[in-house]
Amino acid sequence: MNFVSINGKSLSFEDLALHNFIATDLYERNTLAFCSDWLQGKKGFFQIQTSGSTGEPKIIDIEREKMSLSAFMTSKTLHLKPNIDVLVCLNTNYIGGLMMLVRCLENKMNAFVVHPTTDLAATLDKNKFQFAAFVPLQIEKLLEDRDRGLNRLQSIDTIIIGGAPMNQELETKLAVLPNNIYQTFGMTETVSHVALKKVEGRNSTYTALQGVKFSTNQFGCLVVSSGLTDGRPLVTNDIVELISEKEFIWVGRRDNIINSGGIKVSPEKIEEIIAKAFSSFQLSPNFFIYGIPDDRFGEIIALAIEGEPLPKKVETDLLEKIKDDSEKYLFPKLIRYAAKFIYTSTGKIDRLRTKKLL
Repeated sequence: MNFVSINGKSLSFEDLALHNFIATDLYERNTLAFCSDWLQGKKGFFQIQTSGSTGEPKIIDIEREKMSLSAFMTSKTLHLKPNIDVLVCLNTNYIGGLMMLVRCLENKMNAFVVHPTTDLAATLDKNKFQFAAFVPLQIEKLLEDRDRGLNRLQSIDTIIIGGAPMNQELETKLAVLPNNIYQTFGMTETVSHVALKKVEGRNSTYTALQGVKFSTNQFGCLVVSSGLTDGRPLVTNDIVELISEKEFIWVGRRDNIINSGGIKVSPEKIEEIIAKAFSSFQLSPNFFIYGIPDDRFGEIIALAIEGEPLPKKVETDLLEKIKDDSEKYLFPKLIRYAAKFIYTSTGKIDRLRTKKLL
């Protein structure tokens, strides 16, 4: 008998369909109410909030049929079988966590729901899961325990990671694990992910799920067409290198582009170089690249770091290292610090709001 487990109690799909439960907190109530509505066969639209990482958060309506189709596409691609145990540790108020529930309900898998947190060590110590979804921040927190963190993660047969891009250092750490790990690409408007990239240390190509086709517009932004978009083209803000209608390499966000002296710079490309430089200095702070208005160049490239300022000698050496490893002009000219970055509710750095602190 399939079930949803939350706050130490397990509820069968049958009990959920009958709304036979009493919730102990708001998160539990919202999660179980959605499961109950779904199992009762609620038709029409579900209201889902976007994370707000690239603009103002908003509520959008998504049809049940599209959510069901998305769950089917993922389950088929990842060969997910009924009756397996699934960890749901993404926030179920947003599309990532909500679609984990739908996959469980549609494919008759057991959902172990925990409140969204980066402290997942105890949960993974107590249970063996066959499928789980994480954001990069949750993975990074687990890997702080270098030995046990890797062991915990490789105990999960299949892992998907979404919500934000992973840096190269994190990909390298995960590439040594024997299980199937994928970086996802998608958004609320595409009903979760529409493409997957196998994490294996050398692969940078995203491959479409069945029934999804890709193209680009005049700005090099990805355009998605599938049953999830009613066959109509959905223009994203993601700049990509298109390989075919089924494959692309992600470059960065168009809304993050910096125009410095007429050169259009993708921060995400520089951030890969910076992550390697930090690693060579045995540093691992949260950071991002952004543009500062400048009278001469329009914008200059700056590096934002979370936490206490680095010693001046380290800061100088770090900037020199980044400069040496970067293409001409494509490196930060200065570093600014914030004691604490602002994050969205789904764990992404809120670049727009954080920049105001710098």
